Amino acid sequence: MSADDVKLVVAVLGLRQAYDAKDPVAMKNAFQVVYPYLADRWAGQDPENKEQARKMAEAESRSIFGDAGFQASARVKISQLVTRYIEAARLVWYFYPPAQRFLPAAYCPDFLTAAFLTIFMSSSLHVCPHCGKMFFPVKTNVNYCCPAHREAHRIARWRAAKKELEQGKSVRYMGIQKKYQKEKGGTA
Repeated sequence: MSADDVKLVVAVLGLRQAYDAKDPVAMKNAFQVVYPYLADRWAGQDPENKEQARKMAEAESRSIFGDAGFQASARVKISQLVTRYIEAARLVWYFYPPAQRFLPAAYCPDFLTAAFLTIFMSSSLHVCPHCGKMFFPVKTNVNYCCPAHREAHRIARWRAAKKELEQGKSVRYMGIQKKYQKEKGGTA
């Protein structure tokens, strides 16, 4: 598996966790890593085309992530991307001697297919939303590789929500829907 493949697997896992947690900061960070891989699908096989498409996609993802229609379209494209990687997997049935019974399993022809399949079949592997490092949590409710990253990411989410509120947008932060109202006449 190449370094690019590892980067993609980590980003897709991070994106899945961000959507599950409804964390807009982590979604944006992971999406910016995944988006250039979506451009590969449209660039064809020409290496020069792929590199140019990736650079354009990277810049585009930074500027248009906030567009809700674009986000919906991107979710579909990301689903298609992941489906492309796991479509080679096959469901098989095998005999497991220690248990003396037949069990279902997934056959993966390569490591990349196995990595993507593992992402969606297991919840034991996590990606830290702050640093992007993969880790196995010691408890089921641990989402960060260390407490310092948990606090740094909490502050980043708070700052992003505050910025959205100041721009007059409706924001969902920590489960609370808020609408910023500018001061009129000197009092709030």
